[in-house]
Amino acid sequence: QILGFRQQFRLLEVSMDMAQANIMAVDLMAAGIPVTQFVQQAVNYTPPMKELLGWIDGGKFAHDGNPVMNWMMSNVTARPDAKEQVFPRKEQPGNKIDGPVALMMAVGAWLRREATPAPPASPYETRGIRWIG
Repeated sequence: QILGFRQQFRLLEVSMDMAQANIMAVDLMAAGIPVTQFVQQAVNYTPPMKELLGWIDGGKFAHDGNPVMNWMMSNVTARPDAKEQVFPRKEQPGNKIDGPVALMMAVGAWLRREATPAPPASPYETRGIRWIG
C-alpha cells in the first residue's frame, strides 16, 4: 500500500518505529523509499505534538472528517512531565490512538526536514569541471 502512494504523492520518506518493522523497512528501502526511525520517546513526540496542537488551536488543521480519526483524536491525552515534554496516551486500552500517533510521527519527520539545512550546491553543478594544464 505504501508503494502505491508513490503514484499519488511525492513520498519523501517513511518515518516508523522499527520495533517489529525491520522487514518492512528493508523492503521499502529496497524499493528506493528513504526510511527514518522514530523512537517512541517523549523527547521525540514533544515537538510534533506541540506543533499539531498549535495548528488545531489556531484553526489551521483540518482533515476529511473521517469519523474514526475524530474518535481516535478524542482519545489522545497528554500530561507534561517535569521537562515540559509530552507523550501521547490513552485513558483506557480500548481507546485507540494509532491514527493520531502516525500523524505525530509524520509531523515529526516534517519538522526534522524543515530544520535540516539544504546541503550547499556543488560548484560542479553550476560552473562545471575546470581543467588545469
